[in-house]
Amino acid sequence: MRYLKVLLISLLFTGCASTEKKSSDSSQVYAGNLWQHAYVAGIMANYFCAKNRWPQTINELGFYSKKNPTPMDSKINWEHLSKKEVTFKVKSDVYLRTPAKKSEGIMSVRSVHQYPDCKGDSIKVNFHPTMGD
Repeated sequence: MRYLKVLLISLLFTGCASTEKKSSDSSQVYAGNLWQHAYVAGIMANYFCAKNRWPQTINELGFYSKKNPTPMDSKINWEHLSKKEVTFKVKSDVYLRTPAKKSEGIMSVRSVHQYPDCKGDSIKVNFHPTMGD
């Protein structure tokens, strides 16, 4: 859990380039936001460490997140992530892609989630986000 907090704090302080309009409540922003992918990465790593497997659907991950709440869960817009235009593929890694909303200046975001390092209550998240196609 310590690594998860370090990841989120690092992302907060390093900042992420985006043309997206700022919102005071990140749960209200479009799911293509890079932050949504970072929050999902934390939940997905937690899921993997608890069950020793990946969730098979984004809805399965959302259900797990709601049953095992963390501060990150309140930041994730599960409704948007469940839309058909969002790609969620599970193989040895998990691939998540949220489409652009060009009319609102929002870029597409892709992320690859690889096996986390699970050591007791410490989880090292291993994901790689990319903005744009």
